[in-house]
Amino acid sequence: GDQVHVWSPATHLESCDEETAHVHALPRGFGWRWLRELDRRLRSYPEPRNILIQYVPHMYGWKSMNLAFCWWIFMQRKQNVCVTFHEVAFPFRDGQPFRHSLLAVVHRMMAWAILRSVRHSFTSTEPYMALLRTLGNDQTPISMLRICSNIPMESYQADWSPARNEDGQIESFTVGIFSNFSSELCAALEPAIGPILENPKISVALLGPGESFCQSLAKKYPQAADRIGSTGRLRVTQVAEHMRRCDALLQLYP
Repeated sequence: GDQVHVWSPATHLESCDEETAHVHALPRGFGWRWLRELDRRLRSYPEPRNILIQYVPHMYGWKSMNLAFCWWIFMQRKQNVCVTFHEVAFPFRDGQPFRHSLLAVVHRMMAWAILRSVRHSFTSTEPYMALLRTLGNDQTPISMLRICSNIPMESYQADWSPARNEDGQIESFTVGIFSNFSSELCAALEPAIGPILENPKISVALLGPGESFCQSLAKKYPQAADRIGSTGRLRVTQVAEHMRRCDALLQLYP
């Protein structure tokens, strides 16, 4: 029953229920003009305002070092502001370029400041939780908040088991891979799919726009070409149907 307002610089906005959710387009990019317009529009709503920030440092421009946005969050500390850290900071790695080390330091400074400016912080994975706790303090509430899925719940059937023959052996097993099949993900998937296809009882279903990847796999593993398939791009209402045909599902986080 709450009225939800979504503020985004995106120009191609997805449809939403206008009775409960309203999408407001802001100027493109995340510069001063965008920040001033966001602040001006939010001030038209009564205080205290409930603001939920979806945070990824790379998302807010400024070469992922938008310190002005962190300052703006600090200025909202009298409001009921919560932040969801989908990512926290660039990692430290041995031998990495100086600019990457600088990025890792600045990201941690940004997260440190945000944690002390908001009422509550959330993250979705244990490693991010551990990092946030080192950057926060005893007065910084941080909770786990798993990322929900927009795939219908009937997709998930925990009590399902693969078909077996009279001897109790598995007759066939389908591994579904749910992805957008970008070149980077395909490069990571290919070494894993090869050993899977060595088992003649296992098939691989590419759920999503994986037609090119499917053809590439069929050429590389011709003996298993008839056990590799792709659904092509799917609407969200179609995903559940294809997931139910799989015995195991894999999704890589990019």
